[in-house]
This record gives sequence, structure tokens and C-alpha cells, in this order.
Amino acid sequence: MQPADDALSQIVSQASQQIRGETKARLEIGDGQTGLDHDSTWVKEMKWAMHFVGKNLVEIYDAAHQPGLTSLLETITPESTQDERDYARHVALLYESFDREVDRCSWRVDSVPKETLQCLGGITKGQPSGNPFTVQKQDRSCNKYLTVARRYLAFCWRAYSMGRTSAKEKLGMVFTDEQWGLMVDIALELENDELRIRGASNIVHSSDYKASDDSGIFDVDDNYSDVGSDDGQDRTDRAGELPPLETLGLDQVVFRFMAASIKTKVAGAMYRNSLLCFCAAAGVRKQPLGYYEVYLYTAVLAALQWTMRIFFLELCFQDELRDVDSITYDAMEAFRLQHEE
Repeated sequence: MQPADDALSQIVSQASQQIRGETKARLEIGDGQTGLDHDSTWVKEMKWAMHFVGKNLVEIYDAAHQPGLTSLLETITPESTQDERDYARHVALLYESFDREVDRCSWRVDSVPKETLQCLGGITKGQPSGNPFTVQKQDRSCNKYLTVARRYLAFCWRAYSMGRTSAKEKLGMVFTDEQWGLMVDIALELENDELRIRGASNIVHSSDYKASDDSGIFDVDDNYSDVGSDDGQDRTDRAGELPPLETLGLDQVVFRFMAASIKTKVAGAMYRNSLLCFCAAAGVRKQPLGYYEVYLYTAVLAALQWTMRIFFLELCFQDELRDVDSITYDAMEAFRLQHEE
């Protein structure tokens, strides 16, 4: 009987392995529509399972949780391909540009009335917060928030690198025409960086092109006179400092992309905007494979909301002097109306 028992045990073992393999594969492409992750009210409300059906959740998780700057550069090894090297360097440049823009826009917080900051900090429409919105760059929570926001930009670059159709099919990522045009501009500025490294002289900035209605390309007259730094130096000592010309074009278009991410309005179809697509991707959990519980995921939303408020404030007041005493009532009212939208 021993040989028969062994044979039966082997059959059961092989069948169990096959079932586990099929289950894992099914879950990885988002087809496991049962269990707590898919039956919870939270996941149903966010429509994550529906959005990612047929897609590889591991690939989506990896795209939405790309490493930070230090870890990213450590991924480059002598065995890395040129494409891998270029991708890592491009993401690193985007991280640095994003940090410069956050620092630049943070100046605006000290240049608007308290009432505006209370409105910005409000959660409920038409109800200002009792505590004005603040930016404390040395605060640990702020650094964590910025980490999430950098991942959003990296996720967008990963999607852009795949192509618009593939990004939608594999990552569930959808850009508006304006956002896609701005990603094209970002790619052009990163290509310029390649040319600088090689000492080329035929550098063309995105602002040198004539803008079309949905290209995302902007005029060269945009005024970006004040840029700070996150090197620990006091911000008040750096007022009016111009960014290096080599990074000005990239910084401008990164700001425009973040602004476009904020302004896009959606109706019934939630995931027709890159920011909301990233929110969905950030909800994917790798171990065990599924979706994050609401109490863990809300930190992601808080991080994005905090960061987008910084960009939104600058977007609304970018034509105003950075002097709180010069802010007009009309400017404050225009901000309030845009914020309520």
C-alpha cells in the first residue's frame, strides 16, 4: 500500500500546487473578486477591483511604489542596461525638480492673508479651518507626505514611458490631453539634459514650440522669480533667487503638470485623471496581494491633499506679488471660488 499512498500523496500535492499557482495568477491580474479585499464597502466605494480587473496588481504596485532618490540611484549597477540607467536618472531628475517646485511654491504660504490659509486648510466646502494651512519642511510628516507625492510623479513617468495605450491597459492609467501634452514637454526637457551631458548645442526647450490648445506647452513669459531650496538653509535668506537656467524649463513644466492634475474635473468616471488613477494604484497591497484597508490608505490621501494645496495656492496667486499687504480682495475672492470648486 505504501507505493499507492505515495502516488496519491504526490497527486494531491501536485493538485494543491496547481491550485495555489492558479489562484496566485488570478489574484495578480485582479480577477479574484471575492474575499474581504473585494467585498468591503471601502473597496466597492472606490471601485478599485472594477478598475483593475484583468491587470497585474504586482506591476501596478511596483509602478506606484517606486524607490526614493537614494534607493533609486542604488539600483543602477554595472549590469544595468542603458534603458534602466536612463529611466532611473530621469526619475531622479523629476524628484529633484519636484522638490525645487515645492520649495518655491511654499514661499506663497507666507505671502497671503490668514483667511486664505484657513480657507485652504478647510475640508468641508465653504467651511474654513480654524487652523491656517502651514508648511513645516523639517517636520517628519511633511517629508512623508512629499514621498507620496514624488511617487505620483514617478508613476506618471512610468506610465508615459509605456505609451498612452499600454499605460491604460496595464496600469489603468488615463491622462487628459493636457496632462499628456505636459508629459511630452517633460520628456523634451529630460532629453535636453541628455544633450547637456554630451555637450551638444542643439538644445530645444518645450517653451520654444508654439503651443496648441492641448499640448501643455506654455509661454516663455511665465514669471518664476522666486525659488527656494530644501538644503536646510532658511527660506527668508533666498528670496528672489533664480533657479539655474539648466533646470528652469523642467521645473516650469513640472509645476504646470501638477497644476493640471489639480484642475481636472471628473464626473461619473472617476479614473479619467492621472491623479485619481495614482490614488487607485496606491491602494494596491503587495503582501498579501489585495487592497489596503481604509485606515491605512487615508494617509496616502492626506499626503496628496497636503501637497496639492501647496501647488494650488501658488497657481491661484502666481500673478500676485509675494507681499501679503499687496493682496487684493478680488484675488482672495477668486481663490475662494476656485477652492470651492
